[in-house]
Amino acid sequence: MDYIVLSAMGEDRIGLVEELTERIGRCRCNIEDSRMALLGDEFSIIMLIAGDKEQLDALKEVTGELEQNLNLSVRIKDTRPPVHQKGQSYLLETVSPDSQGLVHQLTSVLKRFDVNIEDFTTEVTPAPWTGTPMFHMRGTIVVPAAADMKELREAFLRLEGEKELDIFLKPC
Repeated sequence: MDYIVLSAMGEDRIGLVEELTERIGRCRCNIEDSRMALLGDEFSIIMLIAGDKEQLDALKEVTGELEQNLNLSVRIKDTRPPVHQKGQSYLLETVSPDSQGLVHQLTSVLKRFDVNIEDFTTEVTPAPWTGTPMFHMRGTIVVPAAADMKELREAFLRLEGEKELDIFLKPC
């Protein structure tokens, strides 16, 4: 089994995912993992697609057709089979008033402890009653066995104190 990552972005419209997945199916490829999001008025999708070499080559050959007929920017990249990281998985959630640099500050802490991000989303939503822009992050991280969880939690506490940030961390 071989794998590719397909990423595509274009102006949002109803039926776009159906048309894209129909063409992937026509090449007899299998979508194993995907993420889709509407960002502004742009729709973005990233997929892990599996198939034998001939099936994936057939999909690569229709990239131009996908771009032209679906009005998408498409990129396809060969990749390896999924690898599951060693360590403990945690659900990480944060909420705070929106301010610049929060993603960078949080990911700096994660990097210091060699924590791998498996899945991560962010969004800004209005707070109930006040309408204050509130920043939310949610994701799955893998903390290596060698990491000192007490020190990681202390680093999160310092960040919470500096940034009016609530961080929730629980094992998956």
